Amino acid sequence: MLKYPCLVLDHDDTVVASEASVNYPCFLLAMEHFRPGAEQMDHDTFTRWCFDPGFAGLLREYYHFTEQEMRDEFQMWLDYVKDHIPPTYPGIKEIILEQKRRGGKVCVVSHSGRANILRDYREHFGIEPDLIFSWEDPEEQRKPSTYPLETIMETYGYSPKDLLMVDDLKPGRDMAKNAGVEIAYAGWGRKNVPEIGELMRSWCDYSFDDPAALYTFLFPAKAVPHKSYTLYVRGDETVYDRGPVARIVSDCLSSNPNITTRFRSGETVKWKCKYVGEYNRQFGIASSPDGSKIFVQTWENGLLCFDSRTGERIWRTNSKRGITNIYVGEKTITCQQHDHAMQLLDMETGEVLLEKRPATAWGFTNLDDRHIICQVTARRWELIDAATLEAGEAWTHKEFTNGHPDYCVNEIEYQGSGIIRVSGFQNVWDTSCKPSKRLPNLEFTHTLESEYLKHC
Repeated sequence: MLKYPCLVLDHDDTVVASEASVNYPCFLLAMEHFRPGAEQMDHDTFTRWCFDPGFAGLLREYYHFTEQEMRDEFQMWLDYVKDHIPPTYPGIKEIILEQKRRGGKVCVVSHSGRANILRDYREHFGIEPDLIFSWEDPEEQRKPSTYPLETIMETYGYSPKDLLMVDDLKPGRDMAKNAGVEIAYAGWGRKNVPEIGELMRSWCDYSFDDPAALYTFLFPAKAVPHKSYTLYVRGDETVYDRGPVARIVSDCLSSNPNITTRFRSGETVKWKCKYVGEYNRQFGIASSPDGSKIFVQTWENGLLCFDSRTGERIWRTNSKRGITNIYVGEKTITCQQHDHAMQLLDMETGEVLLEKRPATAWGFTNLDDRHIICQVTARRWELIDAATLEAGEAWTHKEFTNGHPDYCVNEIEYQGSGIIRVSGFQNVWDTSCKPSKRLPNLEFTHTLESEYLKHC
C-alpha cells in the first residue's frame, strides 16, 4: 500500500538541477536584453527573490516589467531551454519510477514550461507525468493558488491525505498548506542559501536533504523473514540483517541485466542475469544460509538457483510457471507457483520433496522464521509450517477480513504474541459518469489472534 497514492512534484530544483545550469544563466541574458546597463543580480539574491515573492514578483516588483515584457521574457526562456537540458538529481528517478510501478500517480505543479517538463520526463525517466500544471496556465491557476491540487483531487477522487507535495520554494508550500495537503521540503535543491532551508524546514511537514531520504520515507524497506536471516527490500536492493551476504543489487532496467552481490567479508561480485525483473523489486533476491547460492524467482521461468560468485546456473524448477514468492529454510525452499501448487524443494538440487494443493497463485506472506500464511482457496486462509507444509490454523476469508468478504487483502504483518495484523481494500467506482470515475478505496485494518502462534 502506498503511503501517498499521488506524489505531486515541483520541477525546477526538485526534480532537475535547473536554476544554476539553466534558469539563472537565462535570466542574466534576459536582463542584458530587457534592462541593458542594469546591475547584475548575483545568484543567491536571484534565489531569494524566486523564494519569495517568486519569479513573476521579481520581474514585476524589482525590474518593473510590463505584461508584454513578461510574455516576451517567457518566450526567450522557452527558446533557451530547448538547447539546455538540466540534469536530474541522483535518486529522483528511482522515486518517480517506484511510485509508478506501485500503481501511484505522479503529477507536476511547476512554474516551468509544459514542453520542457515533458521533455525532461521522457528523456530522463521514459514516462510522462499523469497531470502537469505549468507556467502556461492562467496566473490565477498557478501556485500558490490551490487550483492544481484541487484539480488533481477532483480528477482522481483523492482527498488531501492522499497527496504529498514536494517542493523547494515558498509558493509550493503555501499552495499545499492552503489545500490541506502535506508538504515535503526538497532540501537538496536549496543548499546555496541556508536561510531558505531553515525557513522551509520550519514551515513544512517533512524535510529531506537528499532524494534517497525521501525514497526511504515513501517506500519503507519491506521486511521478509527467512529461517536464517531477514531481508529488507529497497527497490532494486536487497539488504540482509545477518549471514555472509550483506546485500544484493539487481539491475533489471539496463540492456544487460545483472546481479551484484556484496559479502560481509568485503568481497563484491557481479554477473549477468537475464532473469532479474520486477518480481525481484517486490520480493527481493534470497540467498542460501551459507551465501553460496542465490535464488531468483520469475514470472514465467520458474525458480532458478545460481552460484553466488560465478553466476552459473545450478538448477531450475521443473515447472516454468511463475513463482509468486519463496521462503528459504536451512536446507529446503518453500515456493508457491502460478499453477496453484505449494512445493518444498531440496536446496541443493531443486528436487520436489513435498507438494501441497490447492494453493492460490496469489502468494504467501512470511510471518517469522518458521511460518507462512497463505490464501489456499478463494474462501480459506491457512497458517502453515514452511518446513512441513502442514497447516497449524485456518480461517474463512470472512473471518480473516473481519467481515469484509468482498475485500482484497494487501498487507499481513505478524506483531508477535500471536497477533496478526491484516489490512485490505475494495476499489470503488462512480459508474454514473462516462468513463467511470475512480473514487477513494474502502479500506479495513484489524488484528487476528492466533492460538497456534501463541504456543509455538
